[in-house]
Amino acid sequence: MNYNPNGQYMPENAPARQPEKKRTWIIVLCVVIGVVLLIALMVAASKAVTASFAGMLGSIKSEGTYYPRRDNIAVVHLSGTISSSSDGLYNHTWLINTINDLTDDRYNKALCLVMNTPGGSVYQTDEIYFALLDYKATGRPIYVYMTELCASGGYYASCAADEIYANRNTLTGSIGVIMSTVYDVRELAEKLGVKVTTVYSGDNKNMGDYFSEFTDEQRAIMQSLCDEAYDQFVSIVADGRHMSEKEARILADGRVYSAKQAADNGLIDGIMMYDEFFAYVKAKVEEESGASNLEFSDYEYYYSYSIYDFLNFKAKSMKRSEADVLASVFFENNMPRPSYYCFF
Repeated sequence: MNYNPNGQYMPENAPARQPEKKRTWIIVLCVVIGVVLLIALMVAASKAVTASFAGMLGSIKSEGTYYPRRDNIAVVHLSGTISSSSDGLYNHTWLINTINDLTDDRYNKALCLVMNTPGGSVYQTDEIYFALLDYKATGRPIYVYMTELCASGGYYASCAADEIYANRNTLTGSIGVIMSTVYDVRELAEKLGVKVTTVYSGDNKNMGDYFSEFTDEQRAIMQSLCDEAYDQFVSIVADGRHMSEKEARILADGRVYSAKQAADNGLIDGIMMYDEFFAYVKAKVEEESGASNLEFSDYEYYYSYSIYDFLNFKAKSMKRSEADVLASVFFENNMPRPSYYCFF
C-alpha cells in the first residue's frame, strides 16, 4: 500500500491521481475547444440561413459603395417600397447618398435608374425626385428602365429622367394619392366591453382615432391633404413628360397602365427589353459625351440577412389568431397620411 498526500492508502497497482492543476487546464482546454466549435457551427448555420432566406426574398444585392476611377455609366437599382425605414430591399438613406455621390463623381457620365417599386411615402418620394434633379443639373442624362412594376411614387420619381423605358410586361402609372383607411370600431369595442378614453386639446387633434367618430369636418381636412399631394403629383408629371396640366390630370385618375398604354399616352418613351435598353443607353451616352468603351457600374442596396431575421420571418409567417390579425390591422397603421402607393 502507498500513502498519498491526502492521507489515504492506495493499492500499489492503482493509477496515480492527476494533479488538480493539470486537470483544471484540461477542463479549460476542452471548454475553449467546445466554444470554438460552437462558434464555427453558428457561423456556418448563419451563412446557410442567410442564403436560404435571401433565396426566399430574392438575390442578395451588391452594396455598390465602390466608385470606379474610370468613365462609367451608373446603374442604380430602386426596389421595394419607398419609405423612411428599410424593408430589406429598399433603404432610403443608401439611395439618396448613392445619387448624391454620383452627382459629385467626375468619372460618371450618365445615370440609369432601374425601377421595381409600388411607390410609397410622399416625403421620401419627393426627396428622390429632387436628388435626381440635382444630378440632372450637372448636365448629365438620366434614363429610367421599369421592370415588373413602377407605379405611383415610382412613376413620380421617374419623371425626373430625360427618357423612360419599360419592359413590355411592366405595370406603371397609378398617378394618384391614397390615405390609410380610417376604422370606426366603437360598436365592436362596446360589444367586447372595452372602454377607451383619450385626453386631447383641439377638436381635430384625435382625428382618425379608431374609437372616435370620424366627422365630416375631419373628412374634409384629410381630403384637402390628399388633394394637395395629388396636385403636386400632377404638376410633376406635366413638367417631366412635357404635357399640359390638363392632359396630365386626365391620365392621373389613379389607374394602372400597361407598358403599351403608357407609351400611347406619352407616360413613357418606349418599350424595350432589358439588354436592348442598356445597349441603347451606352451608344447614346458615348455619342453625346464623346467617351468610348464606357462600362456600366452597378449600385444595389445590400442587406445581410441574419439568423434573427430568419427566425423573425418564421414567427411572422406562423398561423396567427383572429385576434392577432385584428390587432395588427387596427394598431400597426393608426395614423392616416397621404401616400404615393399602388396596391394593385
